[in-house]
Amino acid sequence: MDDGVALMRLSGWALAQGMWQVAGGEPLATFAAWDTESGRGGARVDADSIPASVEAARRNLAAIEGLRRWVIVAEGVARADGGARYGAIRAEFGATDAALVGHATWLFQRVEGRFDLVHGPVLVVAGVDPATLAVLRLALLDAMHAVRAADAT
Repeated sequence: MDDGVALMRLSGWALAQGMWQVAGGEPLATFAAWDTESGRGGARVDADSIPASVEAARRNLAAIEGLRRWVIVAEGVARADGGARYGAIRAEFGATDAALVGHATWLFQRVEGRFDLVHGPVLVVAGVDPATLAVLRLALLDAMHAVRAADAT
């Protein structure tokens, strides 16, 4: 479970970067973050399209020696029940040291120039029981709030 919590902390940190970027009215650039034994890193990944930038991020992460945990954050569009269209921030993540892979998604909309969270996070991690998933979701949210609190000081 400690590896899963560490993965959620990395994912929360990366997702917070994207959430605050979008909340500030900027388009979300695909962002890759990683943990190795020597520390944490992160980089913007530019390409001609979001799918191309996500694929480039996957290739870049695969080339990192000693990769333990990784996350890719990208923007997209989702349709909710009833056909309403929302922006989406999606993170795919994994941990080589814990064999965890999953994704988290938030839906949002812009209302009068502000960012409104509509739904999320929806957290999906294969092979994890509901109780553990609840703990991981809390770790993810805690990491996101910690980034926000640090930015406010």
